Amino acid sequence: MKKIYEKIVSCSAIFFGALILSFDTSAQTIIKGKVTDAESTLLPGVSVIPSKGAAAVTASDGAYSLNLPDGTYTLAFSMVGYKRIIKTVVLKGIPVVLDVQMEESGNQLNEVVVSQVAGPLNERSLTARCLLILSVLQTLKVQVSLPSTKPCNQKCLHLIR
Repeated sequence: MKKIYEKIVSCSAIFFGALILSFDTSAQTIIKGKVTDAESTLLPGVSVIPSKGAAAVTASDGAYSLNLPDGTYTLAFSMVGYKRIIKTVVLKGIPVVLDVQMEESGNQLNEVVVSQVAGPLNERSLTARCLLILSVLQTLKVQVSLPSTKPCNQKCLHLIR
């Protein structure tokens, strides 16, 4: 009877030891928020880069979320056309909400060159590519001017108007 009891005790000790070791001892904290501009417009595509750990990019609603181990972090918020914002945050197991307002920078792109690297152009792919390029340029508030001598440019100009 004593041997059975010793086996039960040793099996229980091994089981509970394995159970304790299976838990992650480093606490994780969620930090989330929204990024806007000076007019409170939500900004998609803003890079949110912590001093350590994986970065995030704001979604179409300007929201971001990071899951980081507890500690002190410097977060960099950056996007073309806006000044980089640096914030320091201390994570201690309690979820943190950090909303950021970006400020436009005086630096603007003078020129954007877009070229096709590979792949055939047909009417459908041309239209899709033009719309993608135009949406990026409009987001960046870049004035579009194309020479109208090439068929691709004529199609893009037609889509602009």
